[in-house]
Amino acid sequence: MGKLKTNRDLYRFVVNLSVGKEAQKRPIEEYLRALWSLAKRHRDFEAIELNEFARMLEEAFTAPAPESVSMNSEPGKTTEGEFEKWERTLLLQIRTLQRMEKDGSINDRLRYLNGVTSPGGTVWYNFDPGAYLEGGVWDAFGGWESEDESYLEFPDGDSTSQNEKGAIPLLDPRHRTKPAIRMPHVTWRGFTKFINCGRGHG
Repeated sequence: MGKLKTNRDLYRFVVNLSVGKEAQKRPIEEYLRALWSLAKRHRDFEAIELNEFARMLEEAFTAPAPESVSMNSEPGKTTEGEFEKWERTLLLQIRTLQRMEKDGSINDRLRYLNGVTSPGGTVWYNFDPGAYLEGGVWDAFGGWESEDESYLEFPDGDSTSQNEKGAIPLLDPRHRTKPAIRMPHVTWRGFTKFINCGRGHG
């Protein structure tokens, strides 16, 4: 991995991850448990350097995933910092996916088309790490350009796209295009936006 400097660099890095074989193997819920374990090592920092952030996204495909997850809030802490907000959001996603797995709703064959509404009311469209990562970067940070080959197969001005998983409803990506900007690090607030966007239609 070369030195990443911009949101465009991050987007292209994630696309390469998304089309790799590893992106198709690990269940999204297991991937997020591994990501949580890796990311909490940085909890004492206000931001994560961009290359380290990208490396963490890649490592989560193969890193050990803890069997159980729980908040790491410090005893007696009365205020919730940006890391804690990120952690709470991610753990809610993990528990939501576990509940959808348990009730069978995650197996809906049209889940990539219509999304799946969880018992808690959130809606998911991306059910594998590749789609989750690309959707997160694209919608939270930008970096997409019209000539890109995308794992999500963005349509050219249409509202749906067909890939091996079925039709994926998307807004015209030209309406979401953001210019390439320098991005030396990812803050916890930015990371929270990333994971919110990762489930789709963020």
